[in-house]
Parts: sequence; structure tokens; C-alpha cells
Amino acid sequence: MTNLPEDASKQEYRLKLLHTALTNSDLLQSHLATEELETLPCSDSDAMLICSYLQSDSPETRARAAHLCSRLSLNAKELVPSLLSAIQDRLWSTRESAALALAPFVPDDNVQEALLERVLLDKNELVRMAALSALSETLDRQRQVLDALHNALKDSRHIVRTRAARALANFHGLACFYLDSLAETLKDSHWRVRLAAADTLKSLGPAAKRTLPALIRRRYDGDRRVRIAALEAIREIYPGIPRPLHRIFQSLLDRFYDGRQILQNSFKAYDFPREVELQFSNICVQRIDLLTNNRRELVIKSPQETNGWETACAVVKATSLAGLKCNENKEFTKLLAHLVEIWLGNKNLESLS
Repeated sequence: MTNLPEDASKQEYRLKLLHTALTNSDLLQSHLATEELETLPCSDSDAMLICSYLQSDSPETRARAAHLCSRLSLNAKELVPSLLSAIQDRLWSTRESAALALAPFVPDDNVQEALLERVLLDKNELVRMAALSALSETLDRQRQVLDALHNALKDSRHIVRTRAARALANFHGLACFYLDSLAETLKDSHWRVRLAAADTLKSLGPAAKRTLPALIRRRYDGDRRVRIAALEAIREIYPGIPRPLHRIFQSLLDRFYDGRQILQNSFKAYDFPREVELQFSNICVQRIDLLTNNRRELVIKSPQETNGWETACAVVKATSLAGLKCNENKEFTKLLAHLVEIWLGNKNLESLS
């Protein structure tokens, strides 16, 4: 690079750098040329030259051209058609570079659609992450991207649902718009999708506190990996909740305690506000009426004389009497989730924290 004639014009110098970056067989020289180009302003004619290389028959040349586009952050609209073609290239490295290079053009509907397709369908994780990065940098389009990812959570293909759940982790600032969808996704029929939802909630930390009841219910998930991920998510989230609830989650994270013990301790040792206990008891009685066909006296005395723990035990008993398959600890854990849900859903109780 340094042996160029001193009287070479800036345009000629840029063209020589571009030629070196795109065609030189010496990868070090190509890399050095690319680095130097990053310090120089590129003209539209430079962009058009790169565009022609994007359409080359040589896979290596297309890869270099896409890489150069991503490094130089070119914003010439003439590049878009070629980059949209490159984002479907056989080489994953070309697709990755093309995705990054398309970031300035995300306001274009065709670009957004192409990037979303890569996020959800590309086989290479680095390509998916590059496309997601390009999408998440454009604030005025994030809500539209979120809507598309919401829809993808209901796709018939589990791999698409999995990738959509993981992609949502990149939108921390808009978490409030998709927490409920992720909580629902924790019940997905495929373990990979549930695992992805739990991992994303873990990455959000205390901002995801309203999904804690859904995560509690995963304590007895059929897949060990999902159970572990749910507990890890709880560990990251629960420090942001009212302090009286901390002991419940500390017990949940301790394998020594089962669902029955944790719920029993919640009422007998943790001194829950009466308002919470009454709401919880009402939910239990409604469940008992449903299970016993409005013959609650089979399992419980007058609700007015019964505390939260007693009504919880009555629900489990009614479930058994109804002939339903009943894992006691699992049932008590579900009831514990209801208890936490009541507390987190009642804003008046925040003052008691």
C-alpha cells in the first residue's frame, strides 16, 4: 500500500484499495486494505463497484464484497438488491456480512422481511445473530419486529418458535410488550421452545418479575434442561420482587424443599398479609367447587373458618377425589404459583414490601 505513487489522486488510491481488498490473493494485504478503507470516505461510484462484485460468480469474491459492505457501513440504496441476494448466499459468512450491511436499510419493508427470515430460518447461528443485530438497532422499527416475533412464537415449526423466543432477548428495553407471550411459551409442547423462553427470561432479570408464577410451574417440567433453566431464570429475577417473597424463592432454589413444604411454610412462617390469604383462599374454593361439582363440604369446612393452607390441602384432596392424576408436590407447586401471582398482581401490596 505504501508504494503507491505520490501523485496518485484520492479516487485512484481508493480504487486501488478496493481492488486489493476484493481480489488480492494475499489475505493479509486484503485485510490491511479493508482497514485503510474504513478511514476514508467512500463515494457512490465506490459503492457501485462493490455492488458489481456482490454479483460475481466467485463465492470468495461475493464473500469479500459483502464483508467490505458491512465494514464500511455503506448506505447507497443501489446496494440493497445485491445485498438481498447475498443474504441468501450458500456461504454463511457472506450471509452474515450481508445481514450486517443491511442495517442502514431496515426501514425498507423488503429488507426487514429478509432479515426476519434469516433470524427465524437460517441454519447458522452467526447469521441469525447478525440479522437480529441489524433489526434491533433501528428503534422506530422495533415494535414491528416484535409483532413479527410474536407471530413466530405460534409457528407450526418448533425450530422457528425456538428462534423467535431467543431473538426476543435482544429487546430488553421493550420487555413489557412480550413478557406475557414468553410466559405462555413456557407451556409449549416442545422442550426446546420452553428452554429458549426460560433462557430469554433469565437474560431480562428483575424486569421479568411478572413471569415468575409461570417459571414456578416449570419446576416439575418433564425435561430436566427446562427445569434447570427455569430455576436459573428465577434466581436472576426474584431479587427485584417484594422482600417478603424472597424466602419463598430461596426455598424454591433449594432442592431440599418440595412444593408442599414451601407452600405450608409460606402461610405458617412467613406471615402473609391477610388480603393475600383471602384472595388465595377464594381461588382455592372456586377450584374445589369445580372439582367436586359444588359439593365442597366433602373436602373442606366453611371457607370462612379456613385459612390459606387448609384450602390448598383441600384442593389437592378434591383433585384426587375427582379421579384426576395427581402428583401432590406438583399440585402444591401450582398453588404456590397462584399465591405469588396474587401478590405480584396487587399493586396495593407493594407498600408492604
